[in-house]
This record gives sequence, C-alpha cells and structure tokens, in this order.
Amino acid sequence: MVFPVFWGRSGSPMPHRVRLSLAVGKPVRVPKPATPGAEPPAELVERVHGEYVAALRDAFERHKAEAGYADRELLITKV
Repeated sequence: MVFPVFWGRSGSPMPHRVRLSLAVGKPVRVPKPATPGAEPPAELVERVHGEYVAALRDAFERHKAEAGYADRELLITKV
C-alpha cells in the first residue's frame, strides 16, 4: 500500500503560493493558408517564428524589472 506525501501548504495538496507575472506583447500575425490543411512553406514558418521570438524578447525586456528579473537575460534555444 502506498500513502501519498503532500508537500503543499500545511502538508496539504494545495500548492505553495508563488508570485505570478504575466506580460502581453504585440500579436504576431500569421497569414491564412491559400488552401485549408496545406503545409506552409518553410520560409513562412521561419519568418513567423522569428517574429514570435522577437516579440517574446521585447515583452521580456520591457517587463523583466517589474517581475523581479531586472538582472536576467532571456535565452531562447532552437531545438
């Protein structure tokens, strides 16, 4: 028989409180495909991905001090 071990508030399953910050950046526009269900060209995927990463970096840089990460650098790696 296995007994669950809780590590939340007061030993309960409720998680510990953590501060949560949310920043909303500018939207990234994705063109509608000519034919529904068609694979987008690789160049389009790369361009939209680049715009997304740029918008993500911009949002991070503008709001990192407010969130308590003024001394941090955003690292994005490609998998």
